Amino acid sequence: MGLKGFVRAAALTGLLAGALCATAAADFIGLGTVQGDGLRLRAGAGTDHAVLATANKGDTALVMEDLGGWYKVDFGTQVGYMSAGYVQLTETVEADLGLGMVTTSGSALNLRAQPGTDSAVLAKLPNGAVVSLTGLDRGWYKLTYNGVVGYVSGAYITPVLDANGTRKDAATPAAASALGQRIVNEAMKHVGKPYVYGAKGPNAFDCSGFAYYCVKQASGGSILLSGGSTNQWFNTPGQRIRSISELQPGDLFFICDPAYSGGKATSHVAIYAGNGNLVHASDGNTGVIVNPIKDKDRRYFVGAIRLG
Repeated sequence: MGLKGFVRAAALTGLLAGALCATAAADFIGLGTVQGDGLRLRAGAGTDHAVLATANKGDTALVMEDLGGWYKVDFGTQVGYMSAGYVQLTETVEADLGLGMVTTSGSALNLRAQPGTDSAVLAKLPNGAVVSLTGLDRGWYKLTYNGVVGYVSGAYITPVLDANGTRKDAATPAAASALGQRIVNEAMKHVGKPYVYGAKGPNAFDCSGFAYYCVKQASGGSILLSGGSTNQWFNTPGQRIRSISELQPGDLFFICDPAYSGGKATSHVAIYAGNGNLVHASDGNTGVIVNPIKDKDRRYFVGAIRLG
């Protein structure tokens, strides 16, 4: 009867100083299957943390983050940590994954013909809708809504136990602050708009211009970021985030890819949208998109800044 647990995607990498780039584990998006009986779900990543539940061989979970030997997971609508050595991951699966609730802070969620933001929109799901999940494809859930079969981004689906949105841990994705959530909400309004170097919106953006515009709008004009991702990294006041595992929606996410940095401390800035996803003005080919944190993002992660 349904799925015993659920996976979402992301992984950990530590912060290195300045323009240094960290190595990281592989990119995960998929279903985690427990490989042995008695695997403990713990409150933290380590055997010294309290046991929240016990999983047996064949049970499944949604892996949210790779913490280097431990996975942060959603197991039976309860968030915790499992030893990675006893969990096998599959990126794409066709199976009954139970129920999920649309969690968008108010806006409608696009149901697309294929997994990906470049696919046609077939329908729109209202915030709070509870749907049956029938598959998972690299971070996108497959489902049927009003007779239409399609895919929705896993960033906006919360696994639940019933049509009332009940969770065992009573946890739903949340920003660290109201400002952080407003930043994400503003950013999502502009998905699909073009990338233009030097543009600061509202009709086109480059990466730092996108961060500038979204923060300005979300803060009512009280926070004005510098121009350029490196200037934003050095000049923006706020809490410095030391690892991807500590991210909260609305955090500014900085990388330094040596191929594009020109010797500067950063090469790109994005906005963390929650559940392992970034929203950003990517490049001239894709414009403003939402995508899971990739292996390259983790490898070149400089750090993040939390505003407010």
